Amino acid sequence: MNSVTALWKKDFRLNAPWVLGGLLLIVAIHLLILLTVKTKEVQFALSLAPFFFHAVYFPLYLFISLQGESKQMHQWLHTPHSASVLLLSKVINGAAALFVSASIAAIYPLILFFGPMSTHVAGSRTDIFSIGFQVVGYIWIVSVQIGLFVLAVWSIYRWLKTYINRWTWVLVVVLVFTWWWGLAHFMDSTFYEWLTQWGPVVIGTAEYDDYLHLGKIVFEGILGAAYFGLAAWLLERKVEV
Repeated sequence: MNSVTALWKKDFRLNAPWVLGGLLLIVAIHLLILLTVKTKEVQFALSLAPFFFHAVYFPLYLFISLQGESKQMHQWLHTPHSASVLLLSKVINGAAALFVSASIAAIYPLILFFGPMSTHVAGSRTDIFSIGFQVVGYIWIVSVQIGLFVLAVWSIYRWLKTYINRWTWVLVVVLVFTWWWGLAHFMDSTFYEWLTQWGPVVIGTAEYDDYLHLGKIVFEGILGAAYFGLAAWLLERKVEV
């Protein structure tokens, strides 16, 4: 357990400068908006930009962390821990950084929303919170799913680089676009609808109703686990250092 804790601390220190720099950038952007924009509605709209950026925060965090390890692959992979534990440490650190950064990015928009803009907001607080909860959930799902995909792609790149070296990135780009194309076509198919259109949960507001199907959540969970499993398997069995 002590060695796992040490691993988590090491991964935290590896990306700490980037995380701190991101937090300072969020604060700087919000201060710039506060000092240069006079209209509260425009301030609110612009202040949301750093928050929505967090849709790519988690994958960017993982990529930076993995690239840091690429400079010491032999040392990183030849630890007492399995590849799945090594990657899970980065996922946990990345999720924690995402939560902290997104929370800080939400402070200024929330101050504006419940302060100067509260008299201009149409709709009930319950409706607004429901919409906000859906948006936050969507950002988290997208960010985590892309992040796990980055783990798989990075591991494939490290594996292929052993054999191809110079042109590895070209092959990886082709594989990525081929996978996206195939996945997009699959998700447009009637079979995908049959596979995922079950367990409807009503979400929405008093003005409209929408449905979130548990089948889609399960599918995304299985897909994310497959990305993680592939990355761990390649690092454990195929990547040579």
